[in-house]
Amino acid sequence: MRIATIVICATLFALDATAEAATPSKVLLILDASGSMWGQVEGRAKIEIAREVIRDEVVGKLPADMPIGLMAYGHNRKGDCGDIELVAPMGAERETVISTVNALAPKGMTPITAALTQAGKLLRSQEGRTEIILVSDGKETCEGDPCAAAKAIRGAGVKLRVHVIGFDVSPEEEAQLVCIGREGGGIYARAESAAQLREAIGEIETAIVPAPAVEKKVVRRRSKGTLSVPNLEKRQVNVCTVDSDCYNEASEGFLGRLTSTQRSMELKVGFYRLRLTGSAAGTFLDGVEVENGKTTEVVVGSIGVADLDESVKVCTMDSDCYNSAFVGWYGALTPEDPVIEVFSGTYKLKFEQQYEENLVVEPGGQLVIE
Repeated sequence: MRIATIVICATLFALDATAEAATPSKVLLILDASGSMWGQVEGRAKIEIAREVIRDEVVGKLPADMPIGLMAYGHNRKGDCGDIELVAPMGAERETVISTVNALAPKGMTPITAALTQAGKLLRSQEGRTEIILVSDGKETCEGDPCAAAKAIRGAGVKLRVHVIGFDVSPEEEAQLVCIGREGGGIYARAESAAQLREAIGEIETAIVPAPAVEKKVVRRRSKGTLSVPNLEKRQVNVCTVDSDCYNEASEGFLGRLTSTQRSMELKVGFYRLRLTGSAAGTFLDGVEVENGKTTEVVVGSIGVADLDESVKVCTMDSDCYNSAFVGWYGALTPEDPVIEVFSGTYKLKFEQQYEENLVVEPGGQLVIE
């Protein structure tokens, strides 16, 4: 039985997992201070919510040794597309960043393109990698192309990623902001409340702040074992180190790819991350252990729909399952190709407005929905 479900929530997904996995050296926050930030969410002005969240979640939680800078636009004059300012330089004292945010008074336009271009020029002269976090409640209003600007600064040799939070935005506005995040190699998040804005900031911070070192298994002698996916037929499996984004062969930590014609490979003893090609960035099978002199088998299963007459999305249970940019997306079933290979686990299928949930796929299992 296909169960109808409507999912409305804050959404975050990786748009370009090919970005560097190295420790970020600094964060530049670009805050929308255009006139629309006086609009209200849950009875409070959006600028007030943004000030509070920046104070608590950005300034208060980023590592003390990670420099922070603040750029704003639309805060000085109405109708001025050049109203962009680095209000707190990179490395400013945390209290200075807080007081500067609190002093911003939204007034003007939304020149996202020019702000990103200016940020790119600023960062060319600085060493290390920068994570840009753009918080905006709307799209470009100065006739620029911020999507192209994000792509341009990424392609100019500057080590950076552009992450974007759409705060109380319409679907039309969101489409442009999603593109900025994708072309900027970062993450896009949607927030429709103060709590969701906190969650979105937190998710981005999780992505840019290195996790604590995991205790590694100590062995006297580092030998080798074999990793095998013995029943792989249609898809391919990227094999990577545990800290890799594992997106493609250009990713740092990419070790190789298993296919229907090469289903095994020799690896050093340790733990690995696997990613089925065609699944969303950030969608992995983690902690696959290869032991000395042994073969570790990862047996895939499959999900299919009988008599399929529409496109059906396949995702993990915790995914929003909106499109291929969402973490947890594994692919789509079509009338031409109604079966897809997946790792063992619990999944859901998204039909046009209906879901089939809690579908358990065992290793080697073939699950068919009729």
